[in-house]
Amino acid sequence: MINKKMKGELQYNKAQYIINKLYSRDYTIENKHCNKVDMYNLYLTYLRKSAYQGFPLAQYDLGQTYENINFWGKNPNYSPRKCVYWYKRAASNNIAAAFNNLAGFYESGEGVKQDLNFALELYKKAESLGDKDGRKNYQLLLRQLRKGSYLAKKDNL
Repeated sequence: MINKKMKGELQYNKAQYIINKLYSRDYTIENKHCNKVDMYNLYLTYLRKSAYQGFPLAQYDLGQTYENINFWGKNPNYSPRKCVYWYKRAASNNIAAAFNNLAGFYESGEGVKQDLNFALELYKKAESLGDKDGRKNYQLLLRQLRKGSYLAKKDNL
């Protein structure tokens, strides 16, 4: 019997297969009847299923699909709140990069109320889980806060 987590992993593997084909540019070999948009939508379908089934890497990847830049370039579906939601879900499963990306939203105040101390904590957690970007961002924010050179965003959500 396949449990929910295993189903999520299977869906995620299907999504990864599709996105890898799209990035490799040889998608036409197996999918002559599909165009890039159809394949990307199929990728999103599998990715969403996997994320909702609780698979952590899918939750992180789904958060990335709502970032300001995605597979197509500038993302018309950019949604800071959806990014934060999915990054929180992935972070609750100890995905290091999710902590780093989530911290960026708290640092900038996009989609959430700006909280530099919480952003620093999240960067530190990303660093402790081995994320190199988290380490760099932690050190940078810490330095800026110590120097008093960080300009806080005035209009928080």
